[in-house]
Amino acid sequence: MVVTDKGEDTRRRVVEVAARHFAESGYAGASLNDLIRDTGLTKGGFYFHFDSKESLALAVLDHLHESWHGQLLASVRPQERAVDEIRVIVRALAEMKASHPEQAAIGRLCMELPREAGLERHADHFRGWYAMTEQLLGRARDEGDLDPSIDLGAAARYVVGAFVGADQLSDLEGDGRMLRDVDAHITFSLRAVGARV
Repeated sequence: MVVTDKGEDTRRRVVEVAARHFAESGYAGASLNDLIRDTGLTKGGFYFHFDSKESLALAVLDHLHESWHGQLLASVRPQERAVDEIRVIVRALAEMKASHPEQAAIGRLCMELPREAGLERHADHFRGWYAMTEQLLGRARDEGDLDPSIDLGAAARYVVGAFVGADQLSDLEGDGRMLRDVDAHITFSLRAVGARV
């Protein structure tokens, strides 16, 4: 099948509409019929680009992950201290989500897709985040800002998990608290894993 520029534009539009639906309703709650209607496509037009809701969800994850990574790299400048770099990254994530609510689809899909048969292996988009955090914590240890006895992998999972949990609570409460409290949150998280902040 030859993909034209118009076909790529249509596919991108479907993914963007789906990201909004998944961010608002989650995977299970998003109606494929409503989503197709909101794209302006016929069912046949939709199925030309995606063979299922599952393949669309995976395309949304890939699209948002690329977008998130690109925006993060553009907004974060390396810091002298690794603990400061972690702080800047977490702040940038909170700001990106506040300005692009469709980014919430990443978290919702990563939580829901592992429950769907056959999709478990596709839903681990946190792996890169763990690795980046572990690398930064290793640098913090080398700089003397982290207790050398700390298990870096466990600390990275804790820091990422603490952010994801606080972010989800902020979503549930609908109060935008994550953006307001991001600096205090990351200070608590870094102290909890033995970092000097």
